[in-house]
Amino acid sequence: MNKTGALLAAIFALALLAIACSPSRKATPTPTPTPLKPNSVVLATPLPPFKGGPRLASQEASLDFGQVNYNVWVEAILHLQNVGDAPLVLQEPLVRVEEGCCPPLNPELGTTTLEPGESTFVRTSFTMAEGMGGKHVFGVLLRSNDPVEPEKRIEIRADFVP
Repeated sequence: MNKTGALLAAIFALALLAIACSPSRKATPTPTPTPLKPNSVVLATPLPPFKGGPRLASQEASLDFGQVNYNVWVEAILHLQNVGDAPLVLQEPLVRVEEGCCPPLNPELGTTTLEPGESTFVRTSFTMAEGMGGKHVFGVLLRSNDPVEPEKRIEIRADFVP
């Protein structure tokens, strides 16, 4: 490449950078999900107090939002508690697509360490658009130092329709 071509390429690159970083350009905000209550919540069997270490209990065994219109945000909230007698340490939850497409937004974990009796939450949101309809099943994998059940899976379901 000659000097003129290199100079033109550099000017073009700087112009693109200036446009992309211009303060007048506004980023598209991520929509704030409007909480949509699930049609069906299967409650987990309450765990009795546990002696001998931490123990993760979830209020929900599964959430089913039923039919949801395209472009409607769904917010799933899972309620967790340490029913053991030692600190419970939670890892970041994993969300897996088991049916359908497009995993939810990265789940938010309220806190990673729970003393005995303390509670926290996991919150995740998702929506589907035209062409992404149908049944969707997501498995939320909760991993912890619970000696009895170090991995707990909670299912989230929704059927997206026009």
